Amino acid sequence: ERNHMMMCCRLHSMHTNHNALLYTKLQILLELLHFVLYHTLLWFFVLLLRYVDPLKKETIRTLIETKNFPALREKLAQVSDNRLASQLEALPGLFGGEEVFAKARELFAGDESISALLDELEYSFHAASQLCGESGTITADLGLVNKTDYYTGLIIKGYLMGHGDEVISGGRYDKLLAEFGMDVPAVGFAVNVNAVEKVMVKTGNMPEMPKVDVLICAKEGFEVQALKKAAQMRREGKIVEIAVNNDMAEIEKYAKAKDITDIVTIDNNGGEQ
Repeated sequence: ERNHMMMCCRLHSMHTNHNALLYTKLQILLELLHFVLYHTLLWFFVLLLRYVDPLKKETIRTLIETKNFPALREKLAQVSDNRLASQLEALPGLFGGEEVFAKARELFAGDESISALLDELEYSFHAASQLCGESGTITADLGLVNKTDYYTGLIIKGYLMGHGDEVISGGRYDKLLAEFGMDVPAVGFAVNVNAVEKVMVKTGNMPEMPKVDVLICAKEGFEVQALKKAAQMRREGKIVEIAVNNDMAEIEKYAKAKDITDIVTIDNNGGEQ
């Protein structure tokens, strides 16, 4: 963990040419990125506005998300509303490119609420496709059903070739902030940086780290001063790391292993080298 934090410090302190190298590597990585878009309210309008037993609802949700077509067909045989059963059975197969939206409109013909959701999702799909251009892939998947209740609209998931789980997840949650006293709409996402790093290493896209000029050690209570000192030295063109602990023996061992010749200690003396 300490080495990972040190790596982040080195990335932060790179000169312009190293930032350009990192940007190029990330652009290469972007070509491996696959985004999936879906709308959490679609599930709500298809299922929750029509009566389905709560226990059956959770089972059906799982079968749709895992695209277990045989088991889903068997479970839906118990649903008395034939139109609803047909719609639910079709949901797992509604994934792909823009053709998905035409199929969905045909399936949900006459339902204005779902039509409005499809319009919103299709707009986001085209906007995301234009932004990504030829880099990355955008898929709409109407068969994804998120368990997290705070999402209120578009949900995104991002995947990288070489990593099975999502590395990006997020969406719209217009009501979540109201629980914390601020009733405003919001969109956000999270990135699994550890997974991205693993893929970059695996694919050979990890940028080489420049040699560190100075390692700064902050004694307890002098962390802020250490950050200021690091910022000053970076403005002077030096590549600086801040030690993640104040054990001098460990710091000297780390500096020796990384061939860092200068160690600056920040304490009540204002710093000594």
